[in-house]
Amino acid sequence: MARIAGVNIPTNKRVVIALQYIHGIGAKFAHDITQKVGIPAERRVNELTDAEVIQIREAIDREYVVEGDLRRNVAMNIKRLMDLGNYRGLRHRRGLPVRGQRTHTNARTRKGPAKPIAGKKKRGGGGGGGGGTGGRPPTSRCSCWNYGSADIETKDTNWQKLKARASSAKSARTSPLASRM
Repeated sequence: MARIAGVNIPTNKRVVIALQYIHGIGAKFAHDITQKVGIPAERRVNELTDAEVIQIREAIDREYVVEGDLRRNVAMNIKRLMDLGNYRGLRHRRGLPVRGQRTHTNARTRKGPAKPIAGKKKRGGGGGGGGGTGGRPPTSRCSCWNYGSADIETKDTNWQKLKARASSAKSARTSPLASRM
């Protein structure tokens, strides 16, 4: 197994594919490296000589920023944006999408798993006929399908109290004492 840029690249794969296991080297850079070193595209890693492995290693060290150095550069760039306090830095600091994606829905990769909100109920489907707490009421039940019998009784008593308050307020407005003030 060849070790290049601190990574053990797989031995049974083609060189162009195996080089892509190194952070910072994609398909284009892997093709460029193999052409510069003069390795055919169909050559496998276990068929490379020690001299070819050394040539690949030197070409990568000389021309490309890979692995730890690349990760450090990216981290420093993000830290610089956060220290400046510009928009992109604030989005990084808050853990939100940086490049203008919507956050009303989605963005779960950056925001993490959804956190439940106290007092918010899940909405069910929009179809009728079934039970549940959301959507249209089931067709086989009464119009008060969302409430149990205890809830209906408390709603009735609350309604009566409100009705009594309204009538007392109305009578207070029409009383002769209220007209003097």
